Amino acid sequence: MCTSNPKRKRSSGRKHRSGKMRIPVKVALYLMGIAFLGSGLYSAFLALELESAFSGHRWDLPSRVYSRPLLLYAGLALDREILIRRLQRLDYREVPAVKGPGEYARKRRGLDIYLHAFQYPDRQVNPAPFRIEWRGRRIQRIVRLDTRKTVDLLEIEPEVLMTFFGEMRREREVLPLQAFPTHLIQAVLAVEDRRFYDHPGLDIRGILRALWTNLREGRVVEGGSTITQQLIKNHFLNANRTLWRKAKEAWMALILERLRSKEEILEFYLNEIYMGQRGSIAIHGMGEASRLYFHKPVSRLSLEESALLAGLIRAPNLYAPHRHPTKALRRRNTVLRAMLDQGLISPEAYREARSRPLGVRPSIRAPSRSAPYFCDFLLQQLKDLYPPQVLQSHGLRIFTTLDPQIQQWAEEALERGLQQLERNHRHLRRKDPARRLQGCILVLQPQTGHILAMVGGRNYNQTQFNRVVQARRQPGSAFKPFVYLAALEDRTLSDFVLDAPIQIDLQGKPWAPRNADHRFRGRVTIRRALEESLNVPTVRLALEVGLPRILSVARSLGIESHMEPNPSLALGAGEVSPLELAAAYATLANEGIRPYLLSVESIMDPKGLLLERRHIELVRVVSPQVCYLVLSALKGVVTRGTARSLRAWRLPGEIAAKTGTSNGGRDAWFIGLTPGYLALVWVGFDQGDRVGLTGAQAALPIWADLMRRILQGSPSSTFLPPPGIVTAEIDPTSGGLATKRCPQRLREVYREGTQPSRPCPLHPPRQEDLLDRILGILEKIVR
Repeated sequence: MCTSNPKRKRSSGRKHRSGKMRIPVKVALYLMGIAFLGSGLYSAFLALELESAFSGHRWDLPSRVYSRPLLLYAGLALDREILIRRLQRLDYREVPAVKGPGEYARKRRGLDIYLHAFQYPDRQVNPAPFRIEWRGRRIQRIVRLDTRKTVDLLEIEPEVLMTFFGEMRREREVLPLQAFPTHLIQAVLAVEDRRFYDHPGLDIRGILRALWTNLREGRVVEGGSTITQQLIKNHFLNANRTLWRKAKEAWMALILERLRSKEEILEFYLNEIYMGQRGSIAIHGMGEASRLYFHKPVSRLSLEESALLAGLIRAPNLYAPHRHPTKALRRRNTVLRAMLDQGLISPEAYREARSRPLGVRPSIRAPSRSAPYFCDFLLQQLKDLYPPQVLQSHGLRIFTTLDPQIQQWAEEALERGLQQLERNHRHLRRKDPARRLQGCILVLQPQTGHILAMVGGRNYNQTQFNRVVQARRQPGSAFKPFVYLAALEDRTLSDFVLDAPIQIDLQGKPWAPRNADHRFRGRVTIRRALEESLNVPTVRLALEVGLPRILSVARSLGIESHMEPNPSLALGAGEVSPLELAAAYATLANEGIRPYLLSVESIMDPKGLLLERRHIELVRVVSPQVCYLVLSALKGVVTRGTARSLRAWRLPGEIAAKTGTSNGGRDAWFIGLTPGYLALVWVGFDQGDRVGLTGAQAALPIWADLMRRILQGSPSSTFLPPPGIVTAEIDPTSGGLATKRCPQRLREVYREGTQPSRPCPLHPPRQEDLLDRILGILEKIVR
């Protein structure tokens, strides 16, 4: 019989229990290994994420739209106060004597300017001081102050017309760390992270100190987050207040401090931190905050200004100096006190800075968009000229064709002119703002197609409907030059057309066009018919030429709106946009080459590289000689025709123009050309109410008021005839060469080979006149 050994049993029990104890230890070690491995992998993942974000980071920069620069030169007529207002819009400040960029000083007969640096598409302009001297209202001389050399041409940098953003409406100025003044960096570190250069991303001492201070005060008065933690929280994490997010923030801060230097982190922070609002636009970074609150670059901040910006970081809206100046002042002084306690500033500097007022400049409301109708048109044209992926980029610099001064003059001329019409004509007054008398203006360079000014209505805030681009209105007599352009391809200005009653079958109904004065003049020259805007001769000529041919010519000039080939087409019964009409007239002024009306000159990406746009092909659509014939007749519109009232304005140089009044008096037009400018004015009601005034009565005064300012001080200039144009002195009643017996003489222009060769049959020369001519010819041969 076997008996059990009690010692053996106890030994077996101990082994069993020790085995049970080793299992949890193994599990714990296993779990710890997994945790360490997981945390290591997660840390590696976070490190890759942070490294990728920093190394490939692109700031969310707004794209800026610029006007064209202002060119100054000796002889230019320019009021000094106009130039000063432009400098103020460009953030220049007045000083007794210029010492650095962005300053100007008034002198007894001039103005000193220290220009900003500016990157143009084709060159970099460095800061430099200049003196502009006036004699009367004209610039007499421009001198560079540091070299004392006379300058032929001085370029004042473009104005910012607008800024546009992606989905996040932010604005910032990205700067390197060395661009921030030392006292700004010290002020930020004094109140946000005094041990920034000593901790590894987390500041345990700072957390304990903040906890004790908050417990002592009974409220949160100090935060324990380091600058690195703030950067992680604001840029990489969401706003959820959870324990996991706080732990992740601390973890990522430790990792980031291993990946990047303190200087890189601080630079990122100073450019990223939220600093308040300009309207709906969030302001980020100290650079843009300096411009928002003090209208100056960050490099020019004083000690007390730096302290205010540093104090805003904690709660920019709570301490917003424009809305809460008392709170902002207390917060600024708290920052100055912290700087004193930490030995960063002397007691004297502290007392002096603390005694000064806030010094914030008035807030500029956003969006401060200049030329809003032009900017709307620009954004649309950008989509037509550039690929979509280009426009989705951030930080573009878009250089436009707009002249800010001409734009301002155009806006003022339109409003002033419409108000004058309402004062003088009771039937034009409306109480409802939506039904008020409206108008639009377009100014461009016909040779380049560059749009210099665009006013789509009298008040953009009330209606964004751009009448220059979107309105479809009857051009009335403003369409007639295209009829004559088609006719003059095989006729001359001295050919005759009949001004007599005519009746035409128009869609089964009789139509009898009449002249505006209800008179008929019999046989008139083509020139006279166009100069006096006679309806009946124009219709007769259109029927002779053929309506399809007239439509074809109009389309080649740039009229794209649909029009029916009816006889009333000749009198402008179809509907066109002012933009189309201006393009067609620009083709006349450009010797038959149709310009592409442009609002943008070039685009630079953030690296300074020019972006390529869609190719624009310029084609000649009409011969330059025929265009000049029409242009010559349009000059006669001003000297003898329907726009002769323009002479009272005494504008310099030659002007070619056409009035336009639509059927029923609903539209009043004036399109005028000088050798350098084309300006179009339209006046009417959006609802089609009757204006009851001609183009000469309603639109011409607005045009003249505008061009008076544009052309002020300009030398007289003339339209140069192209090769193949000759002149001959004729008798306008017969069209033949004028003789000594002709009571009326007119120097007419012709395409070479089409000028008359026979003398006037109504006043034939006497025998002695013929002998004198023969002797004159022989005398020339002998010489």
